Amino acid sequence: MTEIKLPKGAAAILDVLEARGHQAYVVGGCVRDSLLSLEPKDWDVCTSAVPQEIESYFKEERIIPTGLRHGTVTLLLDDGPYEVTTFRKDGAYSDNRRPDSVSFVADIREDLARRDFTINAMAYHPKEGLIDPFGGEKDLQKRLLTCVGHADTRFNEDALRIMRALRFASVYGFQISEETAAAIDKNYPLLRKIAAERIYAELRQTLLGSGVLKVLLAFSAVFTAVIPELAPCAGFPEKSGGRTHTLYDRAARGVAAYPGDDPAVKLALLLHDVGKPLCRSGDHAQKSRELAEQAADRLRLDHETKAAMLELILYHEDDVEPSVKSVRQWLARIGYRQLLRLTDFRIADSLAYGTESNSEIAKQKTIRQIADQIIAQGLCFSLKDLAISGRDLLARGWTEGKEIGRALQEVLDLVIEGSLPNERKALLAHLEKQKRRRRL
Repeated sequence: MTEIKLPKGAAAILDVLEARGHQAYVVGGCVRDSLLSLEPKDWDVCTSAVPQEIESYFKEERIIPTGLRHGTVTLLLDDGPYEVTTFRKDGAYSDNRRPDSVSFVADIREDLARRDFTINAMAYHPKEGLIDPFGGEKDLQKRLLTCVGHADTRFNEDALRIMRALRFASVYGFQISEETAAAIDKNYPLLRKIAAERIYAELRQTLLGSGVLKVLLAFSAVFTAVIPELAPCAGFPEKSGGRTHTLYDRAARGVAAYPGDDPAVKLALLLHDVGKPLCRSGDHAQKSRELAEQAADRLRLDHETKAAMLELILYHEDDVEPSVKSVRQWLARIGYRQLLRLTDFRIADSLAYGTESNSEIAKQKTIRQIADQIIAQGLCFSLKDLAISGRDLLARGWTEGKEIGRALQEVLDLVIEGSLPNERKALLAHLEKQKRRRRL
């Protein structure tokens, strides 16, 4: 019999509910991940007890009425939160997202029948073992993603399941079954009814998955639907690395080539060429940035990710020389973290189809090493690193704020170039000399 080790809190919940005469199981993602030998992010419990009963049985614990209408309460136990939900079946889904109504049922199998994919439609009890009426364990073994019941029905009930399917395929490296894939291709226009932030939450995890390339290439229609700015790239051919491909294909390969988990880099790799089909000249970075900002606003990206992504796109074709002077200039312009992101971007983009990827990778690694040396040596590359500040100039009779700003920037540029030492006496002497010349 399949065995899953339950955390203390989950085991206690099952024991209490069972002692009161109810059925109770851990269910869904925690069962799936346990069978995959992964650490579950959370543990959910499904039971024949209704919310009022659950609350009365655990009145000594902290309880959050998470979704009483849908039969869910959250118990805050010593080892974490546990969602406990009554067995239910769903009514109609008029908005293609949530059921209009739910009704409580007595059988765990009826509850599992309403779930999205077979790998998520399994329950477990230490005494009964695995409850798997739809073959989820076999699908896990085959690494196959299949809808419970009819795929069209599942996606019409909740269109966000389309994005969840792509996320699972990418994160777990699963193949999507033919029926489920056909239903995705048929029903993806329903995603227009889904809140943008929900779509982005799934998209973000999809882009970070190890199987993202296969998913991006197989379901380009879905991605260009949720990000229309990408659509022209899917039909725009380009030659690189001795072969012809579309801009979309190259973007997909770039996303897959970046092994990190920074969504700003992933999104920049996906969107950096969206302006190219609209530009006759080779300089498309500004247009790509404008279109990417449009997409970011629609998807409601957080400010930090959006700003970092847009800056990467704006500078993605600018050259950073592997020299101390050039790297200091770029550190002054975009900062250390963003410069590292830019090197990550360049490496992944060159790996997509680059003809000289080895030399480009070596160049970017050198840039990173120089940046690390500059930081370690405390070399000046920003106004805060200067040996003087605006207060020093105010104390010497400088009054105009703009004039002080220009003066500090002037000496910073000279320090970065190596023409002026970052020493208080030398900086002030230079500025006093320049001020006297302007008076003359």
